[in-house]
Amino acid sequence: MYAGKIWLVGTEAGVGVRNAGVISASAGGLVLQSNGWLTNSGTLQGQGDTTVTSTGVRNNGQVNAGQTLAIATPGALDNTGGALLGQRLEVSAAGLLNRGGTIAQTGSQALVVQSGRLSNADGGLIGRPDVAQPGSTTSLAPSTGTAPPATTSPATGAGSPATASATLTAPAVPLADGGFSIAGLLDNDAGSITAAGASDLTVHSGLANNGGSLNLRRLEVLGGDIANRGGRVSTSGALRLQAATLDNRDGELTAGGALVISSGQLQNVSGLVAANGAVRIDASLADNTGGTIASVKDRLDIRTAGALVNDAGHLQAAGDVVLASAQLGNAGGSIAAQSGVNIAASGFGNRGGQVQALGEVAIDVGAGVLDNDAGLIRGAGAVRLSAGTLLNTHTLGAQQGIEGDALALRAGRIANDAGALRADTDVWLASTGLVSNDGGLISAGRAGLVDAGAFSNTGGTVISGQLTRLTARRAGGDGRLLSQGDLELQLSGDFSNTGDVTANGNARITVAGRLANSAKLQAGGTLAVSASDIDNTAGGELSGATTRLSATGTLTNRGLIDGRLTRIEAAVVDNLGTGRIYGDQVGIAAGSVNNGAETIAGITAAGTIAARQRLDIGASSVYNSAGALLLSGGDLAIGGALDVNGHAIGEAGLIRNAAATIESLGAMRLAAVRIQNANPTFSYRLDPTAPIGKTDYIASDGTAYASDAFGWDTRIRLVDAYAVQIGIISTGFFQPVIGAQRAGSPYADPVYKAYYDGPEAFVAAHMDSTGNGDGEMAFYVPDAGRGAVSITAYNMDNLGGRISGRDVDVQALNDVNNIGGTLGASHQLDVRAVHDLNVRSTTTSGAGSSGASTSTGSGIDRTAGLYVTDTGGVLTAGAGHDVNITGAAVQSQGSRALGSSLGGSTVYIDAGHDITVTGSSVVSDNGTTLVAKNNITVQNATNTDSQGSFSAHRESGLGLDGGLAIGTQQSSIDQQSRRSTAAASTVGSVNGDVSRQDTSSYSSEQKSSSASINVSPSGMPVGGGISVGKSNISSNSNYKSVTEQTGIRAGDGGFDVDAKVKPSRSAR
Repeated sequence: MYAGKIWLVGTEAGVGVRNAGVISASAGGLVLQSNGWLTNSGTLQGQGDTTVTSTGVRNNGQVNAGQTLAIATPGALDNTGGALLGQRLEVSAAGLLNRGGTIAQTGSQALVVQSGRLSNADGGLIGRPDVAQPGSTTSLAPSTGTAPPATTSPATGAGSPATASATLTAPAVPLADGGFSIAGLLDNDAGSITAAGASDLTVHSGLANNGGSLNLRRLEVLGGDIANRGGRVSTSGALRLQAATLDNRDGELTAGGALVISSGQLQNVSGLVAANGAVRIDASLADNTGGTIASVKDRLDIRTAGALVNDAGHLQAAGDVVLASAQLGNAGGSIAAQSGVNIAASGFGNRGGQVQALGEVAIDVGAGVLDNDAGLIRGAGAVRLSAGTLLNTHTLGAQQGIEGDALALRAGRIANDAGALRADTDVWLASTGLVSNDGGLISAGRAGLVDAGAFSNTGGTVISGQLTRLTARRAGGDGRLLSQGDLELQLSGDFSNTGDVTANGNARITVAGRLANSAKLQAGGTLAVSASDIDNTAGGELSGATTRLSATGTLTNRGLIDGRLTRIEAAVVDNLGTGRIYGDQVGIAAGSVNNGAETIAGITAAGTIAARQRLDIGASSVYNSAGALLLSGGDLAIGGALDVNGHAIGEAGLIRNAAATIESLGAMRLAAVRIQNANPTFSYRLDPTAPIGKTDYIASDGTAYASDAFGWDTRIRLVDAYAVQIGIISTGFFQPVIGAQRAGSPYADPVYKAYYDGPEAFVAAHMDSTGNGDGEMAFYVPDAGRGAVSITAYNMDNLGGRISGRDVDVQALNDVNNIGGTLGASHQLDVRAVHDLNVRSTTTSGAGSSGASTSTGSGIDRTAGLYVTDTGGVLTAGAGHDVNITGAAVQSQGSRALGSSLGGSTVYIDAGHDITVTGSSVVSDNGTTLVAKNNITVQNATNTDSQGSFSAHRESGLGLDGGLAIGTQQSSIDQQSRRSTAAASTVGSVNGDVSRQDTSSYSSEQKSSSASINVSPSGMPVGGGISVGKSNISSNSNYKSVTEQTGIRAGDGGFDVDAKVKPSRSAR
């Protein structure tokens, strides 16, 4: 049927229309109305609009319209294998079945489809196909490939072959917008719905698009389930999906506008959910394993009541990424935002994953676990992480770790083992539990701050550009704490440092417990360390430009403490063995300072406390022993405390320098109640060789000859003024006056003599101690200096030691006891005691034997002396009570009193009570003055010698001399001798006068004819007197001989018996 315009109407109820041919309106429209079904297997077409209204439509042919094709049926529209074609389509049906069919429009206007249910599966096509542009010739045919019958053009009346397809000229006529409205399920599995123009699709009961394609302006699914497995849903506008479940595995959901998904379970495994606009997803569960959910130009917001899994997936946005879930998994996945990332979850697993943002990153997992093992969390802005447990392990590689402009990490436990935390500005770690950085890196461009219950840093590094601060109850010190600026370490427990704690600026280390350092604690500025106890072991170093150490208990140093300014405060300071305390200026304030030796693994070393400019010690007691050294390149002062400038003030209770050295190249001030300068480590013993055999010969007169007898004794050549010297001595005057030439004496040492001739060789004013005791032998060090030595004490005991300097001032509130020691000065020596001044030498003894003969003897051990060496020097010795200058009193079977001597250019001795010179000499170059309130006594000492011998002989024999003689003989000889002589005392002056002044009397008693007193008369004050006593020499010898003989003789005259003849002889 052909006409310009066709109008077919069937009004009888139930009467349908069946068309297997061609109904064509070539000039106008085609209108077909039927109260029954329209069944079309042919062609229905109109050049204008084509309108079909029927109870139902079944079309496997072709229905065409030059403009709008409108089909309306209250029943179903079955277009299986058919084609509905028009420039614009409007379809309304209770159900639309388009399996393998085509519902296509050629225009760009919206497609209008309203259906209760739409099935476009099995290759069905709804919408605009890929055809020529409007105004061109378009060839359309059903997707089944079935062609409509031949037609004749109304314009020409000519027929067309039945196999020819319809040819329509598509005018460019604008038509109205339209849309899809599907009340039921939209089934587009393997189908395609493409709507040009402003076409919207609204589905109310679910969408099945598995392998299908939906291309619309807007799509809204308002219920049911959505299945888009391998399918593609695309809108130029908004895409809104609301479903019980959404399955987009291997599918695509894209929108040119906003994309909103609200579903129960969302599965996007290897799928794509993306939009130019904002993406908002609310789901009970979401699985994006290997998939992508993105907002290309806006933000991404995903919220799940349960887990959100993004393993190997991608969550990204041009704006913010906001994720909220019960558990978030991003293993091997990526979360990226050009703005910020905000994650709130009960746990976050980012093992091998990445979280990156050009803005800030904030992740809060509450009390859960944030696991970034081998992962990356990076923000161009601040990164704030909060968790119950935060793991950032194994993140030292490229594109790993936690990085940001600033890091703020708060967790009950933070593990950065073999991990990396990096910030352009600040890193702040806060944990009530353990922060572990074993083998890890914490790096801050500005400040690195760690507040933890405990901190472990084994092999790890914490470094910052301006400040590194660690606050914890306890911390391990086997890593590195570094700062290019300042460093602060505050611990409430103990700290053992075996690593490296270094600051280019200042370092403040505060430990409530014990600090043990066997590595480095150092600062380019001030190093301030405080602890209950500080133990700096042999391999430890505490150093800074300024080093301040404070211990409430004991500071023990076997390593190095150094600084330009070094200040130490402690109850006890023990500087032992290999310990070294150095500084330009060193100040030590303590209750007790012990600078001594220690033997470890058979190696003995002694401590050193040395200052390049000044050394100050303020302590109750100072012990410098066993080869230890207190040294200052400038001044040295020891007192009871340090003032605000770090200088020693007040008095120490005790200064003991035992076999050690106190030395200063500048001035020295020692102030103490008691000063002991001794060498308790000196000892010796007599070790004779093995016994030697001997042969005795007895002559006929009874004389015994011991030709090869062996023995040993001590020989001392008595020289007046031997044992004690006080004087000012030039080199030329030294030899005859002192006469101390025994082996081992420093005065026989050519180096010592060279010192007096050439003092430029020695420039250290020092205190050098030697003396007597048990242990190793300490020897003299002939050494003096140009500085001043000032010693103030309650009792001053110089026990075999030496104190020397240019000007030496020794003051004691009680006694000065120079026992076998030396007090020497090159310019002036002033020795004063409030009570007594005692100068006394010490002795040794020896013994020997030869058969029954024995002998013993004693000799000088340490010569006590007061010396001033420069010509014109002054020696002043004074005491409030007595001045006693005594030679060595040697008590043995043979003894000798060894004299003392005082000599010099000017010698002045002043006593509040008495002056006693016993077996000694007081001699000067230019003047000698003795002043005593009571008596001046110059007396000799007594030398005694004793010798004893005893011999016994027994003889028996048998003889024939004209008869028979049998007999025995015994004899013994016992001889004892004792001799006593006097050792003289001398008071004199070589070139000047001798003056004496006493209130009572002056007496000189010599018990030897060789004794003398030499007083220049011009030096005698008016009213003075001199008395010279007698000299006695006594000798006593006892000799006793006993002989006992028995025998029997028989001859021509018989027997004679002589019994017990005992002759005796004695001499006196």
